[in-house]
Amino acid sequence: MRRFSAISAAAALVAGLLGASSAQALVITIDDFSAPDMSVIDQADAGATLAGSPGGVPYDRWLSHELLAGINDAAGTGSKVKIGSTAFPVGSLEVANALGRDSEVKVGWTLVPGLVPTTASSPATWVSFTVAGSDDVPTSLELFVNGDSQGTFLIPGNTFNETKLFALSAMAQNNLAAGGSLTLVLNGQQGWDMAVDSLGIQVPEPSSVALVGLALLAGGAATRRRQA
Repeated sequence: MRRFSAISAAAALVAGLLGASSAQALVITIDDFSAPDMSVIDQADAGATLAGSPGGVPYDRWLSHELLAGINDAAGTGSKVKIGSTAFPVGSLEVANALGRDSEVKVGWTLVPGLVPTTASSPATWVSFTVAGSDDVPTSLELFVNGDSQGTFLIPGNTFNETKLFALSAMAQNNLAAGGSLTLVLNGQQGWDMAVDSLGIQVPEPSSVALVGLALLAGGAATRRRQA
């Protein structure tokens, strides 16, 4: 029982340190969606409409909008996507679909080499984003690194100010370190609306990881002392 108590105490300490380390993580901002302004409107179900903004943000951004169901007009009253000062809320990526409309939105970035550390020089990293708000229609967000999916988040209706984290595989992290691409794909059921904000990469501070290692060593030492 003493052995298991020592292990449990060490595990509790590790969990606490991991929780604290999230606050100490280095956050590399990829896009806060404040500038430059972008707006894309697709008018037919015959392929996406694409817009690019080379050099507009610290890392080149592109945006596409594909109307999957319903009709649209030049003003985008049926379905539209905006970024920047004209979006709602201001400084976000906003997607709005009227009743009976559905669309798929993709936004992507090409990172500069060396922006993200390799797995040899840092712990695992995460890509984070914030759901600023959504209507009552469920949606999904899928993340790709160099075309490989890193997972999908299913977002319930009426989600507000909620941050999500995609855990990157070692291969994905190293690909981004070499100057890879990030792509976020948004979709939902007919009539879905959503605003996304603050996309970045979180890297735990080395000191936090060292504390976790010390906690594990302390737990092992305590166990050995009790056995002796």
